[in-house]
This record gives sequence, structure tokens and C-alpha cells, in this order.
Amino acid sequence: MLLNKIKSHALSVFILLLTACASSPPVPDTDKDYNWRLHQEKLVQLTNWGLAGRISVQLEQEGWSASLYWTQVRDKYQLRIVAPLGRGTVEISGNEDSVSLHTADNRILEDRDVELLMQQNLGWQVPIDALVYWIKGLPEPGAATSSLEIDSMGRLAALNQSGWNISYEKYINIDGYDLPARMTVQREQLKLRLSINQWTLSDDP
Repeated sequence: MLLNKIKSHALSVFILLLTACASSPPVPDTDKDYNWRLHQEKLVQLTNWGLAGRISVQLEQEGWSASLYWTQVRDKYQLRIVAPLGRGTVEISGNEDSVSLHTADNRILEDRDVELLMQQNLGWQVPIDALVYWIKGLPEPGAATSSLEIDSMGRLAALNQSGWNISYEKYINIDGYDLPARMTVQREQLKLRLSINQWTLSDDP
């Protein structure tokens, strides 16, 4: 009889533990907001970095993918898009004042408007000034934001800004920074998928 009571009590405790685990409350919004604020403050300080990965472009019924290399030093950026099968390399470099585009057929074009250069020569464009922030998992400061979603870790999960939809599928921790590893940037008929294999962080020069 005593053994049965002990077994019954142990079973009851086990069931209560399972119930407690299954009904763990979600992370309070106040905690998420606090973590998001800390996360933003940390990422804003990250101004010198590099990445390597893949970019996939889907435009209406056409699609292609290429290797992507990006180096950012404060407001200066350099992007290299290396297409497979001998299709050439496109290089975009610039800052807040000017930009140049080195085409796959070895022409060098310059303008103040990087989006115009991309549209005229690549057939698609994405706001590089905004992507500098989006690719780190931050909204662009001062831009119109329709919606913003934070995950349970206080990181950006989804964003609608300036008519673009940005979603984050995976993060990776690099030197204490949670940085995107997979994300999608989409507007109308254009969809960009970014898969980042490597982040390189550096101090101010």
C-alpha cells in the first residue's frame, strides 16, 4: 500500500512538472522591448564589417543567384556580385555623396543615385542606403516604417519600411553580435534572398 502511494505521488509530481513546462509563459513584451533596445544600441556601434554569402534575385518570372561580398567602412561601401558560368562580376562602391558601378562588361559608370545606376544597368534595384541597416537587422533611421516585429530574443523578425518587406529567418552570433544569416527583401515583383555564410567585424581604423 505504501509503495503504491509513493508511486502515485511521484507520478503526480511528474505530471505537474510536465504541465508547468508545457505552459511556460511567453516572454513579456517589456522584456522583448528592453532586449530590442539593447540590441539596437549595440548594432548601431557596428560601422566596420564585411560579409560573404549568396544573393538570389527573383524578378517576375526570371531568377538567378550569385556570390555576394560586401565591405563596409563607416559610410563607405563596396559590394561585389560574382555571377556563375562566366557571366562576370558587378562591383558597386560609394558613399553618401557618390557611387560607381563597374559592370560585367568592364564599364565604369558614376552617379549620385545608386538605385538609378542599378536599375539602368542590372534591371533591378534595392536601396543600398537602407540595406546597410537592414542587413545588420536594423530599421533605417528616419525612414517611414509601416510595421516592425521583434522576436523573443529582442531581435528584428520582420519589417515593412519604405514600401519594402524584410523578413529574417535565421541569426548567427559573431563576437557577441546577433547578426542575420538568412533574410528576404521584397517589393512588388522583386524578391531578394540573402544567405550570409561569414561575417567579419573590425574596429574603427
